[in-house]
Amino acid sequence: MSLLTRVFRPVARTSSVRQARRVVGRLGAPGLNPEIELLHRRITDTDNGAAQQVRRVEARLDALEEQARQLSARMTSMDRHMPAVLNAIASTNGTARLLRRETDELSDRLSRDEGRVEEALDRLAADIGTLFGHVRDELWPLQAKSAGLDGLYATSEWLVKRIETVRAEVMHELRYGAANTGDAVPSIAPRVVNPAVLSDADDAPRLNLGCGHLPLDGYVNVDIRELPGVDVVAAVDDLPFERGTVGEIFSAHVLEHFPQAALQRQLLPYWRSLLAPGGTFRAVVPDIAAMIDQYRGGEITFDALRSVAYGGQEYDGDFHHTAFTPESLSEILAEAGFEDVEVVTQGRVNGDCLEFEVVARRPG
Repeated sequence: MSLLTRVFRPVARTSSVRQARRVVGRLGAPGLNPEIELLHRRITDTDNGAAQQVRRVEARLDALEEQARQLSARMTSMDRHMPAVLNAIASTNGTARLLRRETDELSDRLSRDEGRVEEALDRLAADIGTLFGHVRDELWPLQAKSAGLDGLYATSEWLVKRIETVRAEVMHELRYGAANTGDAVPSIAPRVVNPAVLSDADDAPRLNLGCGHLPLDGYVNVDIRELPGVDVVAAVDDLPFERGTVGEIFSAHVLEHFPQAALQRQLLPYWRSLLAPGGTFRAVVPDIAAMIDQYRGGEITFDALRSVAYGGQEYDGDFHHTAFTPESLSEILAEAGFEDVEVVTQGRVNGDCLEFEVVARRPG
């Protein structure tokens, strides 16, 4: 029997490479035959490669097992905390619903109380007026006999005026207090319809409030109606700008559309807060004093005076609630914390309207 026959016959009977390797090893020195030596190296290399592959698979299985263990731990932790999270969410939703219901009830109660308070104050004013009438009609003739009645008369007169002042202050607070914005300013969500004008604006943008059909170049034009040229649709008391960031606020024929109490208590302080230190506030309004003078002189008609005084009344928001003279508006701006108040022009003709322009500055 040849040497190759003795080598391959046992190999053919084996069922694995490992058994073949043992058979070849039993032959002794494989270097006696180059074919046997080559076969020996191939078997050895195959065995080493398989062992490395097995180690890589075992390492991957160990990593997957560790990931599965961590995932299981996280799921266990989530299961442990989930009831508390769900309870917190349910409690928060319940609290929000309760607060909303209480707020609605408080608003309804204030609406009902407003009428009762006004009636009570009217009755009190009437009673004081009656008392004052008695003092005037019955006690005043005794003035010649008693100088002390002068003080009583003056006190009664002061008391009547004071009651009327208190009544007006209470009604203003009910209508324009912190919890009530009144009916003058429409409630709408601010919406930017032209984002490009905001990105192109300087760090301190210039606002044109209530622009209507007359937008201005170089300004962010704001109106409650989405008209051609309007950049931001918003109410003038809820503008999408940070406080202390606006360079200028301009308005033409806007201020007269709001009650004076709303201007003094809400709008002017709000606009002043939007302006950067040293920022400018500029407004154009009807010059009611100049118009009355011209009406008396026969230079303008009553219809023109009435339309300017009370507004065109063509749509909601086109009603005038107050009027100004250059002196009265300057005083209101100074009381609102503006300085360097200046009347730029007055009695200026604008169609049927005579107008004046005032400019002021937020302190730096």
